[in-house]
Amino acid sequence: MRISVLIPVYNAAEYLTRCLDSILAQTYSDWEVIAVDDGSKDNSFQILQEYAAKDNRITAVTKENEGPGLTRNYALELAQGDYIVFVDSDDYIEPIYFEELAKCVCENGSDVVFIDVIQERPDGSIICEEKMSAFAEYSKKDLISYQMCGTMPWGGVRKAAKRSLIEEHNIRYTKDPVGEEAAYSFKLLFYAETISFIPIMLYHYINYPVSQSKAGGEDPWGPVVTKIGQQLSDCEAIAEYKTTLNAFAFSSLIVWLLRYAANHKVDETHKSFRERRKEYVAEYGWDIASKYLRSEAKMLLPLVKYNILLPLVILAKLRR
Repeated sequence: MRISVLIPVYNAAEYLTRCLDSILAQTYSDWEVIAVDDGSKDNSFQILQEYAAKDNRITAVTKENEGPGLTRNYALELAQGDYIVFVDSDDYIEPIYFEELAKCVCENGSDVVFIDVIQERPDGSIICEEKMSAFAEYSKKDLISYQMCGTMPWGGVRKAAKRSLIEEHNIRYTKDPVGEEAAYSFKLLFYAETISFIPIMLYHYINYPVSQSKAGGEDPWGPVVTKIGQQLSDCEAIAEYKTTLNAFAFSSLIVWLLRYAANHKVDETHKSFRERRKEYVAEYGWDIASKYLRSEAKMLLPLVKYNILLPLVILAKLRR
């Protein structure tokens, strides 16, 4: 079994060597790296070329800047392995990752394999442990629903996938600067027949204060809701997952409100909230599968439903 490791790279010279060294240190040797430089302005591509010159399993390419989603898609077009593993250029992995993945695939014939993740600050201190394996006993529908709402985190780095599944269903990332992984994750789980979990912390996710995932302006999830809704329609699954989509929509509304309220006056926030809430109610209604929501969204949803704005504004100001 050959593993294709896809690494999107942008201005990553400071931490790229740690990422690549963690791959070279793998106890399992049948892998290839496709590292795609997304028009970096530092010497990232030079570092990639140096590693490629030393190990012929590493392919380094560069292109003009297009963002993380399209860069991952570019790497997918070049991959030749049986399974796809994404690693971000500022992260690193445990030496046994690929060995454990190969063992899991051999035992289960998995289409998708989730791994546990450690979130760290740049100084190495641990923020939290993301135990994806805590979801191992849920049904496929529950997994899709929890992931759609973000309770089970999105992200290509948290899972490996069979390349034939990705190609058969043309599963790709969107070009959105934020949430580009949500559509990819949904289709991957929707078409997967066998989903497995490795209950070992194998991936170190470095959480930077100005990381891509913290961008997106005041409405980062609004466009993602629209895209997921379209995908549900395309897959003829809108009826089955409509209440989950509704839950995700109102979760995105809460994210927007907290960001908007933190930066605008109360009267302006109230006017904008009233207008947007009216649009969401007309589009989605209140038939919501709230059990799939993250705890914060679940707690704040009644305030949104009954138009109780002041506590939300206060919370937004405190969070800022």
